[in-house]
Amino acid sequence: MSPEIPKSFTLPGGYHVRVKLVTFERLQEIGAGDSSVQPGDKVYAFYDDQGGRGVLYLLRGRHPLLLALDFAHEIKHALAEWEDQWLRTHGVEAVLEAEAEKGMVE
Repeated sequence: MSPEIPKSFTLPGGYHVRVKLVTFERLQEIGAGDSSVQPGDKVYAFYDDQGGRGVLYLLRGRHPLLLALDFAHEIKHALAEWEDQWLRTHGVEAVLEAEAEKGMVE
């Protein structure tokens, strides 16, 4: 039995992520626009943060277990983007600056 991939999910603070299954050609187009993708790299999954929400792209037709591995990898990128946005929304930058002045963080 293969893990089910959701069509979307929402993280705390309303950070909504859509999951799209796309063709290999479309994934290559999406990846080509990102600096982390080197020329000649094959892209099998990709996360696109869109400021407070995002799209997780997966390769249509890929074996379900490989799709689950790709999803698990890309969700980590989504979590990192969500964490950054969520903490900034709640004022972490101001807290870090104030604590740095007190010598509590570096």
